[in-house]
Amino acid sequence: MAVGDLITDDYQLEVNETLLLGAGTVYDIISMEGFDLPSIRSGDTAKTLRNGYWAGSDLLDGRTITLELTVSSPDDDTQAAALNALTVAFSPTSGEQTFAFQLPGYTKRFVNARVRRLNVPVSWEYQFHLPTVTVELYATDPLIYDCVNSGETVTVQVAAGGGFVFNVTPPFVFGAMPTGGRVVLTNSGTYKTTPYITVYGDGLVNFYIFKYGTQFPGEFIGYTGTLSNGQNVQFDFTNHSVLIQGTSWYSALTVGSTWFDLDVGTTELVFVNGDNGAGPNAKMSVEYRSAWI
Repeated sequence: MAVGDLITDDYQLEVNETLLLGAGTVYDIISMEGFDLPSIRSGDTAKTLRNGYWAGSDLLDGRTITLELTVSSPDDDTQAAALNALTVAFSPTSGEQTFAFQLPGYTKRFVNARVRRLNVPVSWEYQFHLPTVTVELYATDPLIYDCVNSGETVTVQVAAGGGFVFNVTPPFVFGAMPTGGRVVLTNSGTYKTTPYITVYGDGLVNFYIFKYGTQFPGEFIGYTGTLSNGQNVQFDFTNHSVLIQGTSWYSALTVGSTWFDLDVGTTELVFVNGDNGAGPNAKMSVEYRSAWI
């Protein structure tokens, strides 16, 4: 099961791919807060003995989400079972869980977060089988992601050959454009996102992947060394890690490599081998999710 698969209607929320809340369930969602712009972490620094600040980088802080629910039950036993299931789903964890939701007019989306508070007051609503539950979540990554994991695969760019051979004599033969190696990725969200790139080897030597359209030398990530048939290297742009056959190998990065983002709208990546030749199994696979704030 993938994130969001339990959701079938608007105003539903899925907890860690296990429990469905909202429309059509015993858990009625009263409100969901915290899906607007998260707080900003400013890098401004005060000017010494002068008015104002030196402008720094503004970055997104974590995101706090507050859910308010009511649990509708016909009797004590049903209410206890529903609250127990809710307590299990919203138990504290060492790692973050997925919380997916769907609102009218939008695709299914999710955040990665941890439970920070679960409050079930015993009041007259509790007595009449309509208790109110408040849940507080905290997401260290403030971005909201599409439940659909997009992906593209492309072979390495190969020079087509041809062109002038000096000394030239008619008839002239012009060289063709290189083929392959280009992929256009669409981030349908409102904020930049990060890719996960896997390169499969077959005669690759000192290859690199660059973000087309950036000013020379531009934004690129490169691999120094040989990647043979059957080998692969994985570039995790979110966690800034490099794995070769599952083993960390950060030192293989080419000097000057950058962990670039995929912009809002379209981004074109170009996959080029440092050596002119490459085998038929040499290819690049890119996975990513559209992101919102």
